[in-house]
Amino acid sequence: MLTARIGAIRRAETVKAADANRLASEATAALTTAANANVAAKLSDAARELLVAVCDAKRKDVSERIETLVTRGLRAVFGREDYEFRFEWAEKRGVAVAEPVLYSGEGESRMSGDIIDGHGGGVVDVASFILRFVVSRSDPRLANVIVADEPFRHVSRDHAEGLGRLLGMLAAKAGTRFCIVTHNDALAEAADVVYEVRLKDGKSVVEKTR
Repeated sequence: MLTARIGAIRRAETVKAADANRLASEATAALTTAANANVAAKLSDAARELLVAVCDAKRKDVSERIETLVTRGLRAVFGREDYEFRFEWAEKRGVAVAEPVLYSGEGESRMSGDIIDGHGGGVVDVASFILRFVVSRSDPRLANVIVADEPFRHVSRDHAEGLGRLLGMLAAKAGTRFCIVTHNDALAEAADVVYEVRLKDGKSVVEKTR
């Protein structure tokens, strides 16, 4: 009977030892998994930061190109060498948002303001026209002709010559042709070809005048 009791004790010790080894293995595995998860999280953060950096770099390059083009256009139209168009970037709800800003003035009197709220409609017309031009050029499926109905309605007739320079600059830059519908005779003078629509006997008649 004593021999049977000793055998039972030894079997119980063997089971406990096996359980201890199993628990130790599970603990080691858990620690390894946690360590791997930590490393994976760090790698994920690093990858995300890298992607953000790459996107920021690309965004900066594209932004600078557009800013330069809009700045040149505004200066060509209004003859204001102090005009400088910029995008002010901010993050809203995890998304990068650009606010259009126009800098003007010299030295200590240099100011900046939202181009939509802080400046006349003419400036907004010119800037938005150039931005639409950029968008059209970004999609190769779009035709190489831009049709616009009174895109410069808020621009003074005094700046018609500048608008002609703007359209010529954009056309030369991308080989784009512009079909502009306008009541501004001075702007029509800057065009290569002019068609005039008149009412004749109650009907619209299209005549080529140049």
